[in-house]
Formats: sequence, structure tokens, C-alpha cells
Amino acid sequence: MSTNQSSTLARRLAEAADGLRNTDPVYFVAGYAFPHSIKDFPDYSSAEAYLKENNYSPDDFGIFGPYQTNDDLKNYDHVDIREISKVTLIVHFKDGTERKISLPGGIDSIFFNLSAFEKFVFPYYCHLFGVEYAKELRDALIAAYKESPKDAYRLPAAPRPHSYLTYTLNLLGDLGEPLT
Repeated sequence: MSTNQSSTLARRLAEAADGLRNTDPVYFVAGYAFPHSIKDFPDYSSAEAYLKENNYSPDDFGIFGPYQTNDDLKNYDHVDIREISKVTLIVHFKDGTERKISLPGGIDSIFFNLSAFEKFVFPYYCHLFGVEYAKELRDALIAAYKESPKDAYRLPAAPRPHSYLTYTLNLLGDLGEPLT
């Protein structure tokens, strides 16, 4: 088992814990090798069982935690993203048309166009994983838009800063179900 924690792993763990801000304490199973695959668990025993079930080597993966991050907010009545099973987004256009887009639960961010991706997602992934990874992510997103005009694209699952999902919506393509 690795006893030295790299700065990139420390950054990944901090970002993952921050992504679960204002929730119960959390443990992470994370890879020691960059880009540090990561998965969250509510307790140590669940994380330990996951390691064993997947036959992960202690030289390659470790259990980290518990972590608990909180805001300075006095009102903690926020919705725990882990409790959301489905998101239904209704888009109202100026021409009077509406579209309903259904997405799975576990979403913590939705971006409506490439501009928003470039302003918010790209810098974040540059900071976390480096410019080459962020460029690959952007290129894959553009290729996906060109290949199939679906209504939503899930950004690649790994590596990601935490276990929740990020979607970009293609509002110029097929927007899903028309409302009736």
C-alpha cells in the first residue's frame, strides 16, 4: 500500500469532498495513479467491501476519509443530490414551443451550450487534470454533437472529480419529447 499521497491525489480528494459539501461524512476509494479514479461511500465498511469485490490491489487503490465539508450557511435545508432519482427539465422557447428533457438522477450540473462549457467546465478540468485532458474532453463533446444530435451528452465518467454527473444539452438538435 502506498504511504505517500501525491499532490494530485490530495487535490482530487479535496474536490470530491467539496462536491459532497453539506452531506454526511464520506469515504472514498481512489486510485493512487493519476488521474485518480474515485468513488464515494457512506462508510468505511462499504468502501472496504468495494475494494474486495473488485479485487483492487492496495498498491493501486486506497480508502480515504472520512471527509465532511460544510458551508458557512446557517440553513442546511439543501437537497442532497444523492436523493434525486430523475430530473425533468422543461425548456420554454420564445416562439411558444416547449420541450421536456428527462435525465437520470445524480446530476449536479447542466450546461446549455459550448460557450458555458468553455467558461465553466474547461477551466475546472484544466485545473484538476491539465489542459490536455480538458482539450480531449472538449473535442469529444464536439464530436458527439456532430455525430448524433441527441438532446443531452454525459461527460465521460472517468476521471471525474466526484461521483455525480455533468451533462451538456444540445438545444440546437433534437430536444426530446414535445410537451402535450
